[in-house]
Amino acid sequence: GTEFVRAVFRKNCKKPQEYNINNYKETITALEAVNIIVDENYEEKSKNIFNIINPELKKLKLKYPNIIKDVRGAGSLNGVVINTDFADKYLQPIISLIPTKFTNDKYALKKILVTSLISSLYDDFNILTFYGSNVDLPLKISAPVITKKEDLLYFIESFDKVLAEGMFNNVKKFVKKNILK
Repeated sequence: GTEFVRAVFRKNCKKPQEYNINNYKETITALEAVNIIVDENYEEKSKNIFNIINPELKKLKLKYPNIIKDVRGAGSLNGVVINTDFADKYLQPIISLIPTKFTNDKYALKKILVTSLISSLYDDFNILTFYGSNVDLPLKISAPVITKKEDLLYFIESFDKVLAEGMFNNVKKFVKKNILK
């Protein structure tokens, strides 16, 4: 335990100033975190979440092919890529003509589209999601490993209701609430 880690740090530190009591305490904390992950079977719990939520997201992709472009995920972190092709092709060039920092962001419309869904999920169902910061800006669902099946299904049911409203209505609601106050 603690004495072993302290001894390893003492042995491997070449200069006295390299040995810092905080270094070995951080290592002990990290090792304890790994023990918890293993002892409480977080890997299996994460896989179970994936096995419930990912197929359900794929069903929503089939139900809303004009909205959901792709479903991605691993373990308890899953996401959907929102289809922004129309906005990217036709609206973004027009929006980018407006001389503001936000509208000159090539991801501005993607951010509005995805954020409108995130906002609806939170406002209407108290579900917190976020978007990823890669090219596609996927809407991300990061379920804690202690999430119960009924809570995952509540998310799917709620997301289905949000998607059923359509992108236009979600964006309109978001813009009215946050931009046209």
